[in-house]
Amino acid sequence: MKKYLYIIVLFVIMISCSGCKNVKRDIEKYAMVLSTGYDFTEENKYKLTIQVLKISREQTGGATNGMDKKQSLPSEVVIYTSIGETINKAYDNLTSSLGQEPYFSHNKFIVIGKKLAEKGIDLVIDSNLRGHEVRPNTPLLVAKGEASEIIKQLTPMDTIPANTIENIIINQFEKGLTVITNLKDMYNGLAIKTAGITTGVIYVADEADIAHNGNIFIVDEIAIFKDDKLIGFLNKEESRALMWIKTKVESGDVVINSPEDEKEKITLEILDSKCKTTPIFDGNNYSIKLDITQRSNIVSMVGEHDPMNDHKVLDELEKVLDKRIEEDVKNVIKKVQKDYDVDIFNFGEVIHRKYPKHWKVIKEEWDEIFPHILVEVKVKSSIKRPGLISKPAI
Repeated sequence: MKKYLYIIVLFVIMISCSGCKNVKRDIEKYAMVLSTGYDFTEENKYKLTIQVLKISREQTGGATNGMDKKQSLPSEVVIYTSIGETINKAYDNLTSSLGQEPYFSHNKFIVIGKKLAEKGIDLVIDSNLRGHEVRPNTPLLVAKGEASEIIKQLTPMDTIPANTIENIIINQFEKGLTVITNLKDMYNGLAIKTAGITTGVIYVADEADIAHNGNIFIVDEIAIFKDDKLIGFLNKEESRALMWIKTKVESGDVVINSPEDEKEKITLEILDSKCKTTPIFDGNNYSIKLDITQRSNIVSMVGEHDPMNDHKVLDELEKVLDKRIEEDVKNVIKKVQKDYDVDIFNFGEVIHRKYPKHWKVIKEEWDEIFPHILVEVKVKSSIKRPGLISKPAI
């Protein structure tokens, strides 16, 4: 028994010593990638930009094989850019110029530039899912300009810019302000030919926004894809309206006019919401019924009318909120049907589930049917526990 025990102890010691000896060498072998950007250049080449965690202070030097000179930042990251005829060639150029193997397991997100997104994102998704140890649940965003500008941008409040963007992504998604789609879901979405794909849009704020809010990056719009190509955007208000339909909105604020005086503004905090989507077939035509329910709190109010003291005012306030959400939802549906002609609401999928036999008949014609689908929207708001009432001092 003791003999086997000695063997086990010796084996553990050997493994431990071996691991310690190679730790430094393994760290130096890899470049830990924190964020990645893909662009398509004017010369019809692919540009790969990565943000890498700075391991030592000496990470400077030249570059070859289509790679730009390394840009050393006064932060904890270094930016590398490589160009190639293909995505794989850009990656190979990056690796040979780095002298290290890019390690993508800690990559926080991927940004695709607008020009490349319009050309098609299938190669980017395929390349990332097939290799480089990229996590399938890595969020994918679209830049309004070049992805490289997002990856290179410094942040004063965090020495690792990728951390700032990651926190913004989480915050905006939790507030129900945008859709964030990961690599795996984008890949699966491409396989569904009767539905569009959406994901969040990121851009650098203008000087006024930075001065007012302190936010360098903004993620509050949505990119729309048909097949694998970017065809348009939803603005901030339209993105929130889409979120009422597609997901549960469990936080965030809505500002509405008081039913007593339109000059008075009331801010409501969303507590939770849900949307029930019901397909209807009358024997000839299909339609969709959306039932949206939501609960919210009054968090601030400017004016003299206090809904806490008058339930009629509170009831009217709920009606104003119902109308606001209903109009926003109807407007975004109308815009998508008219301008983009692609089902980003998954109406086809709910028809498929309820009427599978009928769906087989209309599936190939869904692109022609979707723009003419009638959608009924009903909203039921419930305002709970009115809170802080802020009235003017004079």
